[in-house]
Amino acid sequence: MLETDVGYRLSPLQRHAWQGRGTGTGYSAAVFALDAPLTPDALAARLQRLAAELEILRVELVQVDGLREPVQYVRETARCHVVAGRLATEAEADADVDTLVDAWLDCSASRQANLAVALLDAATGPRHLLLRAPTWIADDAALALLAQALAASEPFVADTQYIDIAEWMHDVLESPVAEAGRAFWSSLNADAAHAARLPFARHAASSSVTPARRNYRVESGVTGPVEPELQALLAWHGVLSRWCGVGALDLTLFDHGRRFDELATVIGPVARAIPLRCDTCGLTAADSAARMADALAQARRHQEYFDPALPLPVHGYQWRTSGGNGGARWRGDSGLAIMPGQLVLRAGIDAGAWMLEFVFDARCFSAADIDVLAEQMRSALLQAPLAGYTPLCGPAVTPARPVSADALFDACVAGFPHAPAVRSGQTVLDYAALDHQVGRIADALLDLGVRHGDRIALVLPRDVACIAAMLAALRCGVAYVPLDPDAPTQRLADILAEALPRVLVHAGATDRWASLDGMATLDVTRLPARAEAAVRPSRIAVDPLQIAYVIYTSGSTGRPKGVEVSHQAVCHYVQAIEQRLGLEASASLSALSTWTADLGYTALYGALLTGRCFDIVPSDTVLDPARLSLHLAQHPVDCLKIVPSHLAALLEVPGGEAVLPRQCLVLGGEAAAPALLARLRERRPDLRVVNHYGPTETTIGVTTHEAHGAPHHAGLPIGRALGRLRLHVLDAQLQPCPVGVIGELYIAGAGVAQGYLSRPDLTAERFLPEPVSGEDAPGTRMYRSGDRARYWPNGALQLLGRADDQVKIRGHRVEPGEVAAVLGRLPGVGAAVVVAQEAGADAWLAAYLVPTGAVRPGDAALLAQLHTCLPAHMVPSALVWMQQLPVTANGKVDRRALPPASRQRGSGRAVVAPRTSREHDIAAIWTALLGVDEVSVEDNFFDCGGHSLLLVQLKARLDAAFGREMPIVTLFQATTIAAQARFYDASSAPATGQGASTAEHDMARRAEKARAALQRQREVRTDV
Repeated sequence: MLETDVGYRLSPLQRHAWQGRGTGTGYSAAVFALDAPLTPDALAARLQRLAAELEILRVELVQVDGLREPVQYVRETARCHVVAGRLATEAEADADVDTLVDAWLDCSASRQANLAVALLDAATGPRHLLLRAPTWIADDAALALLAQALAASEPFVADTQYIDIAEWMHDVLESPVAEAGRAFWSSLNADAAHAARLPFARHAASSSVTPARRNYRVESGVTGPVEPELQALLAWHGVLSRWCGVGALDLTLFDHGRRFDELATVIGPVARAIPLRCDTCGLTAADSAARMADALAQARRHQEYFDPALPLPVHGYQWRTSGGNGGARWRGDSGLAIMPGQLVLRAGIDAGAWMLEFVFDARCFSAADIDVLAEQMRSALLQAPLAGYTPLCGPAVTPARPVSADALFDACVAGFPHAPAVRSGQTVLDYAALDHQVGRIADALLDLGVRHGDRIALVLPRDVACIAAMLAALRCGVAYVPLDPDAPTQRLADILAEALPRVLVHAGATDRWASLDGMATLDVTRLPARAEAAVRPSRIAVDPLQIAYVIYTSGSTGRPKGVEVSHQAVCHYVQAIEQRLGLEASASLSALSTWTADLGYTALYGALLTGRCFDIVPSDTVLDPARLSLHLAQHPVDCLKIVPSHLAALLEVPGGEAVLPRQCLVLGGEAAAPALLARLRERRPDLRVVNHYGPTETTIGVTTHEAHGAPHHAGLPIGRALGRLRLHVLDAQLQPCPVGVIGELYIAGAGVAQGYLSRPDLTAERFLPEPVSGEDAPGTRMYRSGDRARYWPNGALQLLGRADDQVKIRGHRVEPGEVAAVLGRLPGVGAAVVVAQEAGADAWLAAYLVPTGAVRPGDAALLAQLHTCLPAHMVPSALVWMQQLPVTANGKVDRRALPPASRQRGSGRAVVAPRTSREHDIAAIWTALLGVDEVSVEDNFFDCGGHSLLLVQLKARLDAAFGREMPIVTLFQATTIAAQARFYDASSAPATGQGASTAEHDMARRAEKARAALQRQREVRTDV
């Protein structure tokens, strides 16, 4: 043997292995079945002879001063270790490689050796040869060559030493042609295709790895004109692409690297990990195979120029035929260490069957995750539809005899007559007292001639009378239509014209409704005394299929649409959510949203139809953090339902966590931001947080998800279905999508609404026959939600945006088409298209308009007209005038070609710049909060794109800036920078006796009066 005093640099692959990027175990291992006889002495002799021939088995790494990495010296002495033993049982003989290494080659001598070998006799069958080497010494192919050399009686002759190959690798990277090779790889690095991740992969904070593996065998399917290596690669790429939602997906290709004859028999690390990109989206099977084959060839052609230190995709693929190497079993990371968060499929063929080994970071993937992927691979390899889809239902709620909502309430009255039912401030009504009020209103309605199937309109504030009127309608078998008293008059008139209620119920607003033709009115403030011994009972048998209420939501055609919900659907929801939340029988519930939508019905009916107490938060308290905190401190609730953006605004105020309930927080109406969830975990780790999803068309809510632990990087899932609901993720042909594949969410089962009032065309479009039969009778319908979704392997459902133009504006469900239709009817507007800008809680609308003539209407006048017929959240924050709208080749509006829009001042008046330092400070807060470049001190906050939730944040920032609290009612009146500056200037001046307090009292009184006129600006969540 020859020992040198010359140090050789590591090859790029050795350097990568030495730097420890990966599992940290740092070794490769494999076990081989030996056909020929071999004794321990013969093995030791052959190993000594082999070490004399191969420098790589005598190399030692030495750290040299001044160098960042070691150099390798060839020593005279072999750095090898041999042991012999016996596998006593069949189970030991069949053990995985890791177990064998731990049992036989985990001693200090083995760990320090360049090659450690164990010769293991088996009780039955052939001997086993177990090899272990550091990853900088050998890869998969090198281990196989070493095993063959040790098993053979003829001496092994090395054509080329690895040190020479290492220098060749450096020469290639330093050659003139290397620049073109590096340019090829630079185009694949660090973009979306490179960084795509499986949505269910958990985030692991540290850079360490917990390697794990799972093996599967697919007994058939190795057929067809496509090479098996390419067939498996296409299947794996397809499974991952559907999960990640991208067509162009990069993989890490683990290639043997021995494409040149000179490398075929080299002992040393030659295998490479290189990126592989291929976009097969929309291609036929034949075209996909051709494109993938070309991508594979291109990657291998340039592999020598790839820098191993560059980032690699986390999803990998390696092809190997285990049966071709003496029945070898390989260690999960043999030759190539996995990276943090990585998932690698190693595919091969053994005895005509597919062998699939998944190597993964166990911190990021569970065994269940891998089982789903393996099943999808099996299906893809067998050329069958991908498996994994089943309609998901929640824990079964035993189907009971259908009941009506009024029957549930009556059962509460009979069972708990003296239990608290409704709390409003200091006033608490028990079930008997509430039932008395319900009976009075029900009697009055019957006196006005209402009959089964009629509708009544409720135009009432948030108080006990409104709740009693709802329950009275249910008791009479009529459907109530809840309407906001502060909504624009024209919008109310449009809804009333379609709903045609027989009676309009109001609270002292007789003059406002006096002009209505053909509609009786009922003033709940002037009800006749109830005759307790009335001959005609107010309790009437109600069919569970009768409509309980009609809730109006935004409509894309320019008309709001009324959703008809049955008693049976309401009862199903109440029973299912009660079972899912599991609240104590004495629990109190509350919600902060308007009752003209069903978001708050989780708490309202969740309390009043189960014998619990519902707490009414006054309207003038909902948006005032200070008053709301005081209210909930004095009247704490166990369960609160709220929109995430509303809660986030409240929590920005110092002490805002006082609004949180004692036990359970239910979030609904929009996606909850990770920052909000993190804040909740920090401030109230004991609080149970439930994410709740469901369109109005499927009755209040359909899924829940417990939001505990660290947030998922792909977003909070919406969870599992309630009760007897069924969730289907379907493709464009209404065929089930596999787990991980994005489709549209369809909802079926007991909670599906009857349809849209007087809109048979729209009902037929959105409520379709259910193609997958459930436990209900044949012919059931499903609702097309318009939400894009996919399943996670654990059965949870994740939403991924809308499949149509519908958008959420601060929790409100808005059809931009409705806003555009209203704009198109205004004088001077020839054409209009409305699009949402940004996303999440800060989404807003921009309108693109074409005038009918040379002179366009003024923006301020146009916005004023919109405020008379649309709620504030539907009024665009920007008006962009154009000569014509851009169109695509087929004549449709090209939304991508529309110019960018920015929020605008709504007044149209000249800008009055800040005149004092106080006004300058307030203006800076406005511009930052509203996202505008310029404001006038005389601009109205709401005309500049402000809304009630922003007003809460404005109050918090103003109070913090000036050290003085402005009451929220004052802020509703002082809606300009100038007015707000005057308030803080006055409050910072020294008081002058009674006059100062009187002035402040007068300001508050004027604010309360003005607030009634500004109520339409108040926006609280109106839809789940």
